[in-house]
Amino acid sequence: LAGARNLAELAQKNNLRHGLNKRSMDPLHAYEEGVNHDATMALWHYGDPVYLERCIVNARSTEALTVRLPDGGRLFKSQRLGAEDLEIDRPPDRDAHAHPLMWHPTFMVLWYNRNPRALAHVREWADTWMKHMEPGKFATGIDVKTGKTVNSDKTPFGGGYGGQASAFLFLYDLTGDETYVAPLLNEFEAGRSARRVNYYLPSLFHRLDMSRFAQHLPSILQGSDMARFLATGNRAPLMDALKRYVGEYQYFPIIYTSAEQFTDRIFLYGLYDPSNAYTGGFAARNSYWHTFAVGWAGFGTDYAALVTRAKPDHFRATAYSFAEEPVQGIATFWRLDHGVYRITTGPDRDGNDEMDHAIDSRELEIARGTTVPVTLPSKTQVVIEAKQVRKLDPIWDRADLAISPMEIRVQDGIVNGVAHNIGAKTARAIMALRDPGGRVVSRTDLGQLDAPLDLIPKRQPFTLKGLPEDHAGWTVVIDPDGAFDEIYEGNNVVPLTGK
Repeated sequence: LAGARNLAELAQKNNLRHGLNKRSMDPLHAYEEGVNHDATMALWHYGDPVYLERCIVNARSTEALTVRLPDGGRLFKSQRLGAEDLEIDRPPDRDAHAHPLMWHPTFMVLWYNRNPRALAHVREWADTWMKHMEPGKFATGIDVKTGKTVNSDKTPFGGGYGGQASAFLFLYDLTGDETYVAPLLNEFEAGRSARRVNYYLPSLFHRLDMSRFAQHLPSILQGSDMARFLATGNRAPLMDALKRYVGEYQYFPIIYTSAEQFTDRIFLYGLYDPSNAYTGGFAARNSYWHTFAVGWAGFGTDYAALVTRAKPDHFRATAYSFAEEPVQGIATFWRLDHGVYRITTGPDRDGNDEMDHAIDSRELEIARGTTVPVTLPSKTQVVIEAKQVRKLDPIWDRADLAISPMEIRVQDGIVNGVAHNIGAKTARAIMALRDPGGRVVSRTDLGQLDAPLDLIPKRQPFTLKGLPEDHAGWTVVIDPDGAFDEIYEGNNVVPLTGK
């Protein structure tokens, strides 16, 4: 993580301007100049306003890479693009297979707060492409001047080395509009799978109602051992696949552990199914649809987990700890809709991934990023399940006041920093300095902070006084009174440690 932070700052200094590549080039390599890394950092540091605002800046800048068509559609202008497009009107040529990658930071913004301006632009672009998805000739290139398909693939979403599939699946997931996956569903209904979508089959199985394709499931799911397990409950093919991956790790130990990667031609395919097993999702080169259902922390490395259900309102996983004593940790949920859930845990002694009986049951409010304490007993297979009992309002239609540890500066008893609103509604930004006992020592009212609906970051510097020389345990807090329901509360407090 420290290396990733350093790389992000290096990209900001040397490679990027206004969120885009400084040197103009083709979209695949423009993406790799740091556009990809900014989006990744916003995921790894969920809620940190510095990283999300870099995606917000990129989302506005990306508008300049596109052109609005007379019919209201939208396409990327050219196979050459960069920050200079903010100053020039580049002659159009082709919107092609790798361009979807350039939407990655915009998708991060949409995932976080459903920014309406960003969503409108992405949908205009996607709607244009949908008109060029003919069976057997699914577009991977469109001439901007003529509007004609100039490149195509036999199966849908085959462009961009996974990037085209990521974009349309992500947009479907955000909107629930099956228009954006209709070409894929038509293939499923015909009993065919899609080469570039095989890696997403487990996530699709969680997200879609696959029962409509019941008669074709054996042929549709043949490209994914994990998806076949989810459909049938038969672990044997998945176990065989995992053993093959272990063999690969043993054969290439340096690549999977201590090697410093300096080329993008190392494909860690052996990580896909294990990632799907532990988290319910995966990530890979040019694949950025966020399908992770859960993150685990605190259990060490000597445990196993298998996500068997990752619906928006229902999560289930089987877990096993090899430790000699019970181990306490946390589960962080990423795909459950905001609601009240009944969390139950119980043993699964017959190994059928179903709970024999509940040993712990409680009701909790859960939204994206919520952490829940979990105890894994010693050497006992257990099932952990979360079922929605009451649906609550969507979290993205809220304000989100935030502060970042990257911007907090302490000197001579004074704390300086920056308040942000990275949400969808205006909120009043009040800052406070708290002592280790939670007492507010000083506070300041910064007034209203608008939401960045125009894709321009909304920030306000602040100063707080009264910090002692030894300030271990002290914190800086935004919205100390909890006056607003926010997208994420985890970015409201920054600890001040040491002297």
